[in-house]
Amino acid sequence: MYAGKIPFDQHGNPVPFIQRRVEYYVWEDNATFHTSLDFVRFERGRSAAHAIYAKADDPTWEVTMFLSDLEDVVIRGLAPLRLTGTFEYVKRGQNYGVKLALIEGRP
Repeated sequence: MYAGKIPFDQHGNPVPFIQRRVEYYVWEDNATFHTSLDFVRFERGRSAAHAIYAKADDPTWEVTMFLSDLEDVVIRGLAPLRLTGTFEYVKRGQNYGVKLALIEGRP
């Protein structure tokens, strides 16, 4: 698990990339969280392509999943349209996202 802190905006939404002064963000320790995420779309940034997921019960709360982590989901045999399980935050370069740590109903 990434040992650093994770940036959130003033509304509690995770921030995928730091675009403002670091004082603007709320920095929290990385922790796992359990939820259901629905696939929204793919996006391409300057340095990486990624998938955007939203909480099933709050579609305004969006989070990034790197394609390498999405590949892990597909390899596990899951359909990546709705993911339910335990997630953790990751950092790749200057970007932040989530990955599936544990799958509900599977070892």
